[in-house]
Amino acid sequence: MQRLFRTRPRLVFAATAVAGTSCTAAAALYLRIRDCRFEPFGPETDRVFFAHSLFKQTNPFNKPMSADSCVREVPFERLDQELLEDARAGGTKLIERFSQGLWGGSGYAIQRRIMEFTKNDENKEDVWSKEDLLACKYSPGTYLTNHFLVLSKTPTSIMLRGCFDPHHSTPRPVNVDNLIDLQAYIDQEKRAAVFKLRAATFDGTEEASEKEDPFGGVGGWLHRQYSSLLVESGAQNCMM
Repeated sequence: MQRLFRTRPRLVFAATAVAGTSCTAAAALYLRIRDCRFEPFGPETDRVFFAHSLFKQTNPFNKPMSADSCVREVPFERLDQELLEDARAGGTKLIERFSQGLWGGSGYAIQRRIMEFTKNDENKEDVWSKEDLLACKYSPGTYLTNHFLVLSKTPTSIMLRGCFDPHHSTPRPVNVDNLIDLQAYIDQEKRAAVFKLRAATFDGTEEASEKEDPFGGVGGWLHRQYSSLLVESGAQNCMM
């Protein structure tokens, strides 16, 4: 089954199938995800993200990217008060709880099961189970379900690379690649916790298309529904 993820058409098909299946759940749970929104996101709005050193290794030919940022705000009165106090003190509990709910919750459940088909001796030590994803601290160097590698962590952000084989020692261009930034922080002016999933998706291989927004269109729409479901799952995990 691991060969299923080796070629670009099959990679795209797998990713779209996951998004489409999750989108069905999102439609049924519209009232649950309607508070998510998307904000402008690209090199013109965040130079630091798009100057990340990983891009030089995984997108050396500077191929076009599809990028979006899904945002969910939770008023202080609905937030777990322990998380609020820890965030005010500069702790990491808020971003950890958001990540735990995002990867260990219902939003990622279908993709997690699909990725289990790729489980082997090389990646068996990844974080795989729902229980472990809900308990994980998401420290740098952590591999998740043979699809994500945690790159860095601060009290308000966890950055990950997402691809169908993240274990190669030196990052290299692959057909479908992602740089993901999860953010969770408090906005005192709004009196709300802000949760974000920011992602850039691209094909970093030399033969990749030069088409602007290569993963846009219907696939991009499905991706945004999936992102909303993931963000809502993570945000719900932070509420009372």
